[in-house]
Amino acid sequence: MSHATLLLSYLAKDQPELTTTKTLFYLLSVLEPARAAIRQMLLNKTGVDIGESLHYATQKANEDGGVPDIQAQDIEGATRLLIEAKFYAGLTDSQPVAYLDSLPPGGILLFVVPRDRQISLWKQALERVAAAGMHAEKKDDAGLSRLALVEGKLLGLTNWRNLNTRLRNAALASGDTEMLHVVNQLAALCEQQEDESYVPLTGQELTSACWKKLVPLAKLTGFLASMLFEAHGLASKPTKGGSDGTVGYYIDVKGYECFIHVKAHPCGYPFLVLRYSTLAMPYRMLASTSSWVVIRCT
Repeated sequence: MSHATLLLSYLAKDQPELTTTKTLFYLLSVLEPARAAIRQMLLNKTGVDIGESLHYATQKANEDGGVPDIQAQDIEGATRLLIEAKFYAGLTDSQPVAYLDSLPPGGILLFVVPRDRQISLWKQALERVAAAGMHAEKKDDAGLSRLALVEGKLLGLTNWRNLNTRLRNAALASGDTEMLHVVNQLAALCEQQEDESYVPLTGQELTSACWKKLVPLAKLTGFLASMLFEAHGLASKPTKGGSDGTVGYYIDVKGYECFIHVKAHPCGYPFLVLRYSTLAMPYRMLASTSSWVVIRCT
């Protein structure tokens, strides 16, 4: 890692999402190859051309009180694109419904998140859309991680690695060394945030900061399942699987089929969850009536 990259990571340690947002905004507002790369990605994956002559702004409040990370407006003042840059912050009250409402037909709301948050954040976004009485038609992502048509607007989600790879390729193709330098710093910062070690939870952490704990904690489920398997044959060899939009491990514990995973409570703090049923009535057939053992992680 270069000294410049180390400096960016150091400056971002207290507010990584803000630093990342400002870096991405710089790329899009100043460097044409970066704007072209984003435009082409969205055109290829959504079929919507956001146009060339766009004005980019960051942290600018809109009429509903929301403050999108990055927004791009055409010459007539219509917002064509909203970008939300996230690591472990939760959705705000305005996301995604109010942001979608602020877009004209054909407008795009794009979330950029860590790979490990794609499933959980997308699930929550669609739940909020449905709760608002809006219809979401899921589309073939065709390269974006997730894509849905919502009331004539597009809701999309991709991960940082995918975005940074496209920006790096654009820099290399254009021969723009300044852009390549900035993108490399951005990519290093994103990797650092995604790989950051687990931070112990406290009882006071009932805010969106707990998202920073959720992904590392989820990785501990594999360790727990393996420990049960290795402890005198207490459990069968764990098998990775999914249920209710989560990822965890199935194990057989003395005649009970169990599913160990981490689930986020609406108030913000995560739970370690063990769901079980008898093997006579397998867990996968009994998901709605199986018993629960829940450990609040504080």
